[in-house]
Amino acid sequence: MGKQKSIYTQIAFSAIKEMLNTGGTYELESMEPPKELRDKRACFVTLKNSDNSLRGCIGTLVPYQSSLMVEIIRNAISSAFHDSRFSPLTTS
Repeated sequence: MGKQKSIYTQIAFSAIKEMLNTGGTYELESMEPPKELRDKRACFVTLKNSDNSLRGCIGTLVPYQSSLMVEIIRNAISSAFHDSRFSPLTTS
């Protein structure tokens, strides 16, 4: 059985998946954040390859978004598609 993913990982994964499938994260961002993700907080999202090597890492030292949930979503998208050290993620 696989390791249970945290709410933070679930949100980041959902954001990347939604971006790949629809080109945006509007639906996810419009949802009411879970209680533990409502406060404004800074965060980093680090993506790793299956061999545990770095795939992307973007974050903030101070919060810029309306909630931690939106901060995670935006940083996940930046890590997956806008980290200048790597090519953007694709479905193939």
